[in-house]
Amino acid sequence: MRYEALGRRQGSHVEFSGAINDIESAPARKSTEMSRTLPQPVIIAPEMQRLYHRAAQVAPARIPVLIVGETGVGKEHLAELIHTRSNRAHHPFIRINCAAITASLCETELFGHERGAFTGAERTKTGWLEAAGAGTVFLDEIGEMPVALQAKLLRALEANAAPRVGGTELRPIEARFVAASNRDLELEIEKGTFRRDLYHRIAGVQLRIPSLRQRTSEILPLAEAFARAAVRDQGRPTPQFTPAACQALLQHGWPGNIRELRNTIEAAVLFSSDGVIDVGELQLTSRLPAYLIDSTPPPVALAHDQSPVGAPARPSRDAIVWALAHCGGNQTLAAAQLGVGRRTLCRWLIRLSIPRPRKGNA
Repeated sequence: MRYEALGRRQGSHVEFSGAINDIESAPARKSTEMSRTLPQPVIIAPEMQRLYHRAAQVAPARIPVLIVGETGVGKEHLAELIHTRSNRAHHPFIRINCAAITASLCETELFGHERGAFTGAERTKTGWLEAAGAGTVFLDEIGEMPVALQAKLLRALEANAAPRVGGTELRPIEARFVAASNRDLELEIEKGTFRRDLYHRIAGVQLRIPSLRQRTSEILPLAEAFARAAVRDQGRPTPQFTPAACQALLQHGWPGNIRELRNTIEAAVLFSSDGVIDVGELQLTSRLPAYLIDSTPPPVALAHDQSPVGAPARPSRDAIVWALAHCGGNQTLAAAQLGVGRRTLCRWLIRLSIPRPRKGNA
C-alpha cells in the first residue's frame, strides 16, 4: 500500500485563491512534518473559482467529501487544501492509495492487527485509520477498492470505530474522510463493483474538478508556473514560450491533465538551450485520446432512403470539443481527426448543442 502522512503546517497559511503556482502536490511524504509550503493553485476559470469557493465552505465541517475528476486534474491537491483549511490542520493527513491495496494486506493496513493474530504477526500494528487520529484520511482512487474491503470500511465509518485484526476491542476512528475517484461511481454501482451504501456514506459533498481542456484559460499560466519551478534550483532564467508554442499548448487535448502538462513543461525546459521554448521542445502528439471516445451510435435522423446500419459511432462531447480546439475551429480538419465527414460532424454539433466555430475558422 502506498501511504503518506502530512502533519502540522510550517510557515504561511494556505488560502484558496491567490498567486499562480504549482497545482500538483509533492512526491510521497512519510513523515508527519511538512517539508514544504503547500503551493497555491491556479484559479482563473469561473468553474474553478466556484469549485474552490465551495471547497472553502466545506473545509471546516466534518462532512465527508468525494472529489471526482479525470486522472491528473489535482484531486489530491484539493484534498490537502481542504485539510489545511480545517481545524484538523495540525493533525496528520494520511493518503491511502486504494488501487494499490492487495486483498491479503488491506485489512491489516487499514485497521491494524494484534500480536499473534496470524503467522508472522510478531508485534501489534496500528492501522492507518487509527493512526490518523483527529486528522484527515484521503482515500485516493476509492473506486478501485476491493468489494470485500468496502463492506468493512463502511462498518468502520458508520461506527467510527473498528477492531484490529485478531482483537475484540473497538479502536476509535476520529478522522475526517475525503475520497477521490476518476471513475463514475454511480456506473460502478450499476455494474456491482461499488457498494451504493458506501457511496452515499462518502459522498456527503461531491466536488468535481473539470479537466484541463475545459479550462483552457489556465493552461498558459500553469505552463509558466511549471517552467519557473523547473529552473528554480538550477540558477537559470525562466524560459519564454514562443507564440507557436503557446498556440500548441492551447490546442493540445491534455488527456493527462495537469500532470501531463507539468511533465511536458519540465521536459521542454531541459531541452531548451537558448531560454526559449518552441513547439519542438514540447514534443506534443496530435492523437485523439482513446478514452474520450465512446461507442454510443448517434441518434441518426433518417430520410426516406437512409439506413442507420453502418452509421459511425459518435465520440463523446469532450472528444468533439477537443478535436475542434485542436484543429483551431476548422471543422473539416476536426472531422478528419474524428474519422468522419464534415457533414457528420456538423450533425453531431447540432445534436449535442455545441456552438459551431465562426465561418472564418470553419
